[in-house]
Order: sequence, then structure tokens, then C-alpha cells
Amino acid sequence: DETVSVGRYRLPAEAARAILYLTKHTAPSLNRLPRIAAHLKRFRPLLERRREVQKGAIAWWHLHWPREERLFVEPRILSVQMGRVPQFAYAVRRTFVGFSVNVVTRREEAAWSLPALTAMLNSSWAAGWFERNAKHRGVHLEINGNVLRQFPLPPFAADVDAELVGH
Repeated sequence: DETVSVGRYRLPAEAARAILYLTKHTAPSLNRLPRIAAHLKRFRPLLERRREVQKGAIAWWHLHWPREERLFVEPRILSVQMGRVPQFAYAVRRTFVGFSVNVVTRREEAAWSLPALTAMLNSSWAAGWFERNAKHRGVHLEINGNVLRQFPLPPFAADVDAELVGH
């Protein structure tokens, strides 16, 4: 599972597994992807039963509801949704992840930089906040998008951002 690979401040140098990101844009046809077509052939009967395929909205090999590709290629923060402790990693290289990993992007230029935000989210102060505000599932915290949106960011300060990033 890719969630094991994402940790506090770290991503693996290379992915242990691959995700097929097949959309109308990335794979309009399987003609040029014979190995992928052969791999998916055994799943075709199941994939053809999906509602969007039956309606003709997507081809049987396309992802059901793909996230926008920019979420995997622009600078972002990756966050494991379920873990014993909050785990956030800043990513700049292409990193495709499944739905068990949150993807946080920067909304406005005046906001905290993503590396500084990563430092804040991995802090002991944030860990305490998540402990109080995230859903507990056994020994794990569920840090989903709703919880992340509620996280109380301090007002932006350029000098603090630079200090957190180490510049």
C-alpha cells in the first residue's frame, strides 16, 4: 500500500508500485498501450458494469472519478489519511497516489509556502490539534479533507515562513 511509503517529511526515492492513471486525456484509446490492455483484460467484465461506462460517459478502462492530473504533478503536500500520528510530506516530483492519501495544494500566492505549511502540519502543536479534532479509529487518527480545512493556520508572516523553510 502506498500509504506505508509516505511518512513525516519523506517520500520514497522510487515508487514501489504503479498506478494506472487512465483518463480520456491520458488514454483515449488502448491501441498504443497493448501491455496495459492485456493486463486489464481480466477486469473488463467488472469494469464494464460501472454506471458511467454503461451510460457511455467513459471507456471501460478509464478511471471512474479521476482526480485532476495537476494534483499529482504540481508542488503539493501529501498526507496519509489514517495513521498513528500525522504524516505530511512536501512533494515536487510527479507522485500519483490513491484516495488513502490527501493532496494539499497552495491556493493563493500570499499564503504560507507549502514547505512551511508542511513543517507546521508535522509540528507537535499540530499533532495535539489533530489528536483533539480528528476522528479516532482504533489506534489511528483519520485526517481527512474536512479536518484539514478546519486546521487553524496562524496569520501569514514572511519571516516565519522563511525560518520554517530554512531560507
